[in-house]
Amino acid sequence: MKFDTTSIICVSRCNYKYEPHVENHCHNFHHILYITDGSGSMIVDGKHNSVIENDIFLYQPGVYHEIISNLSDPMKAIELKFITHDPSLINDLKQLPIRVSNASTHIKRMFNSLVEEALGKKMYFKESITVKTIELLLQLLRSYSVSTHSRGEQNIKLVFKENEIRNEMANNLLKYIHKHFTQKITLEDLSVEFNINKEYLCRVFSKVFGISPIQYVINLRIEKAKELLTDSELSVTEISEVVGFNSIHYLSRYFSNKEGITPIDFRQRSKDDVNIDIEEKYKIVNFRI
Repeated sequence: MKFDTTSIICVSRCNYKYEPHVENHCHNFHHILYITDGSGSMIVDGKHNSVIENDIFLYQPGVYHEIISNLSDPMKAIELKFITHDPSLINDLKQLPIRVSNASTHIKRMFNSLVEEALGKKMYFKESITVKTIELLLQLLRSYSVSTHSRGEQNIKLVFKENEIRNEMANNLLKYIHKHFTQKITLEDLSVEFNINKEYLCRVFSKVFGISPIQYVINLRIEKAKELLTDSELSVTEISEVVGFNSIHYLSRYFSNKEGITPIDFRQRSKDDVNIDIEEKYKIVNFRI
């Protein structure tokens, strides 16, 4: 695989609240959508697919698709558009299903990393985005490519690594954290809730997800704060309470340590530049019917 055969057109963070219906169309580039929030449906080559949070859709060039966002629960997505002239990569991407569900934490981080790199526009950011995109595509191919006889399946459920599937406790912990992350959560709380020794609990969770339960809670709160800083008019103090930090001091401290920027500066940067064009030399052909 040669990096100079693949070019990134744009990285976007989209809110379908303002354009809930994208008419049936196709284009001459690859288009990947990672649904970060909300629900709706995708109609791909005439076939209907429901859409929920953590779904990933991959549209090959020339594939007609229509996007319909739920008006009461608008979709939000990170979108990646790219052109590749690598025959091997083009063929391999055809092995991926159109829709996969339950994106892993690692995949989510890779999408968010693309947006942050594009927004930051640091030295060699275009080259960095290309590298990150290739890494993302390789991760998708290694995890979710399908064999020739099952290639027609369009609704293949993504799963965690084999040890994650077998570890029911870790998955239950994750579900609990996502449901209660805005509340106070400690290792002691989790230990009591699941009647498990906290040292063992922490060890298993860290082995499965590569991060401690408490650090996962903090990261989840930060990700939700980033969404609210971008898409809402809530004050930073209000956001700190909504996501569970309950103090602007704690939000600013953890946010700055992880993101390298204050919440206020992040909000301003997001308003300044949400859709980032990476390459301008390619003609984008967008067909609508």
